Amino acid sequence: MVSTRKNGLPTKLYPVTQDFNYAIVKAKINEKDYFLDATNKYLFFGDVPFRCLNGEARVLDFKKGGYWESIKSIKSSNTTIRAELKLNENEDFEGEMNISRTGYYAIDKREEVDSRNREQYLESIEGENDYLLIDDYKNTYLDELDKPFVEYYKIRLENEVLSSNTKKLRINPFILGRIKSNPFKLKERNYPVDFGYAKKNTFILNIKIPENYTITKIPEELAIKLPNNGGLYIFKAQQKDNIVNIYSRFSINKSVFSSTEYYYLKEFYNKIINTNNSFIEIIRNN
Repeated sequence: MVSTRKNGLPTKLYPVTQDFNYAIVKAKINEKDYFLDATNKYLFFGDVPFRCLNGEARVLDFKKGGYWESIKSIKSSNTTIRAELKLNENEDFEGEMNISRTGYYAIDKREEVDSRNREQYLESIEGENDYLLIDDYKNTYLDELDKPFVEYYKIRLENEVLSSNTKKLRINPFILGRIKSNPFKLKERNYPVDFGYAKKNTFILNIKIPENYTITKIPEELAIKLPNNGGLYIFKAQQKDNIVNIYSRFSINKSVFSSTEYYYLKEFYNKIINTNNSFIEIIRNN
């Protein structure tokens, strides 16, 4: 018996049926326990919907009596974005990008792709990301749930002209997944923060600039950690000749943070947002 995330936490001292609003199956196979749910065709075997990740569930064992057991994700939830871009004659950035997702990231994306036609899906991505145009798209392993869900894009990024007089251009290197606002807006919080599961996002970008341009500014590097190994953010930007290499890694290493850790989470996101709002600036040579 499960109380879903929207339903709240059940009373553990004296559990009552009214506290629960969902049921899953616990199966023991070769002495290993699996939690099973058949409501989503993109759930991988042994995992349950995100709504069920709400602390502990009550196991109803009619021979040994009931007991509590934690419900956790068995697969890591990771997203890896790799992209290569170059500045073309129209002063737009064009190139290729691939995105690999596992765990709940893959479940959510498979559902999204399956629920829309190709045109609707690509329009939604372009609408959520400034200056992004998608020229071609394909994906692999949509129905092979034991493999990462991988998407391939041919893209263009319309450049932002800062000044036509000085011939200065700029680009935000965070093509997708940029954190634009802090989800933690309260001054203080008296209850835990529950992400549901640990997660990791990796972003790798190579940008090539023609020789008749000069790179005048790249984002500052950043490395920050949450207390108690709760999370990590690393951002690196390196320039070699007319090539800029961008690398970032964002990880949340545990699902639940106490109210006393709230301030650190809030500041953690503030610093990431500042970095995500930085730009690469270039100038045309006379």
